Amino acid sequence: MSKLAIIHPANPSKTARRAVAFLSEFLLDFTFEYPFCYSDFDTIPDGTLNIYLGTKENNRKVKELSEVILSKAEQYNICVKESYVIIEGFDDAGTLYGVMDFYNHYLIKQKYYGGFGFKPEAPLPEFSRVSAPDTAERGIWTWGHVIYDYKHFLDNMAKLKMNSIIIWNDFVPFNIQEILDYAH
Repeated sequence: MSKLAIIHPANPSKTARRAVAFLSEFLLDFTFEYPFCYSDFDTIPDGTLNIYLGTKENNRKVKELSEVILSKAEQYNICVKESYVIIEGFDDAGTLYGVMDFYNHYLIKQKYYGGFGFKPEAPLPEFSRVSAPDTAERGIWTWGHVIYDYKHFLDNMAKLKMNSIIIWNDFVPFNIQEILDYAH
């Protein structure tokens, strides 16, 4: 079995770091192993199946390998070739949404190896998807409901590709700055 490697931007933003974390989580669920994580400037060992993650501006490997031109905010490109994967966003939010659709449209459709996880071997089944949201603001209005675990709540919103939340309460939550920082 090939070891999976995520090649991410050298100086990732918070959103790009979150995309790497989600992708690692999704791959762990299918392979039962944590993938290696390298920046696009690291030397990648031979024998890994590489997933290049980021934008053309922040990941030189994505720029080198991608043939698609993205032109819209939050747009993304998923390209699975025989021996590597590109998850490219127009911006970091697009990269995050590309990770979600890599999971939803590609990874969960792969067969389990003997019932015990996905066996990532080259050649991979080829796949391609370019997409962008049709609606700019996608979110939820809480209207007085308490959010007990805001990190889990916001992570689930990201998995659903939602990008806005309105917390409507009589009083501002005491930890509103923590919520805002995590949301951004």
